[in-house]
Amino acid sequence: MPGRRRRSRAGGGGSSRRRFLYLLGGAAVSGALISSSGAFSTSRLSRPVDVQSASDPNALLGLSIPPFVDAGQSGQELVTVTNNASTPLTVSVELPGASGTVSPASRTIQPEESRAFTVTLSADAAGGENALTFDVTATAGSSTKISLSRSLGVRNFLRNLEDRTTNNNAFFYLSYRLQNVDTFQSFEVVVRNLDRGWIPTRTYTSTDVEHVFRIPESGSDGGTAGSTYEFEMRVYDADGLALQRVLTDVADGNNPQDNDAIGGGPNDPVVVGFTITDNEQYTNAHYVVDYEVGNTSSLQEVRVTFDNRSNSWADETETSTDTPTGTVTYDQGGVGGDTYDITVEVVNENGIVTDSLTKTDVADGADP
Repeated sequence: MPGRRRRSRAGGGGSSRRRFLYLLGGAAVSGALISSSGAFSTSRLSRPVDVQSASDPNALLGLSIPPFVDAGQSGQELVTVTNNASTPLTVSVELPGASGTVSPASRTIQPEESRAFTVTLSADAAGGENALTFDVTATAGSSTKISLSRSLGVRNFLRNLEDRTTNNNAFFYLSYRLQNVDTFQSFEVVVRNLDRGWIPTRTYTSTDVEHVFRIPESGSDGGTAGSTYEFEMRVYDADGLALQRVLTDVADGNNPQDNDAIGGGPNDPVVVGFTITDNEQYTNAHYVVDYEVGNTSSLQEVRVTFDNRSNSWADETETSTDTPTGTVTYDQGGVGGDTYDITVEVVNENGIVTDSLTKTDVADGADP
């Protein structure tokens, strides 16, 4: 059967820095414009015009833009628009071709009034300096139209929690990847069990832009299945606290539904595909998995997990460093007829799972 592809199995900080832009300087009919490059120009508003840029402090339309927004976050300030004109302006803001939405899409702003537009970006939104472009259009009836585009940076903070709780014992793997965080200094996660008072609060730190923490570092938290854990994650740059996220998870062996997919970069290892040979006989399972992987320059290992849906004692994970192709096998007695989820994952040199592919098979001697 077809496989399920995932890049991995397993809220935001702000800044007081602002960029202020003022558009359409002068009177309502004729205005002086100073472009971003410092060049001087004039515009006459007897008919609709498109204005590309200006920075006149007496402008009719003022924009306050933060230096960046964060992928995967909702309700972030995108731009605050000030109406310096003597007449109401209808202002709309759009994201052309971006992985996100603006709220509200349009609003009427009264004279001397400022209104904010917010943005919600998907976790896989492209990051980098000036990565997010938005269009602003302001109109006053049919005689005045101001249109322009502006850009700002996008920071990426991807995190993935793998809940390995089993037999009433809890432990986790927390992976993260940071991109486009200027002057990054360190990552910190504070882990608390909100229901079991005997479990200590733990703090883990790293100075790497991507890392995997085992929580706890060894062993497991006994008797904590079903309890709630809180993971408070903080990113520090040269100015102090730059980003903060809080994740909660019930220790039940199931991963959070809002896990980010860490992977998809140009140099990340990928799973090209794999085949399963089912040699089950006399209720004994015997699987042969032949895989192919790509982008292997940063590959640490290939993991193949055999997950028995009925009997967790039959679960097993095999690893291999053979590339670009390789073979792993699995043998287990007394599981004939059981359903298996078989997953091939690729792990990069920092321990991050960057891609995976899952197929399902019944151990019955017939290949999927």
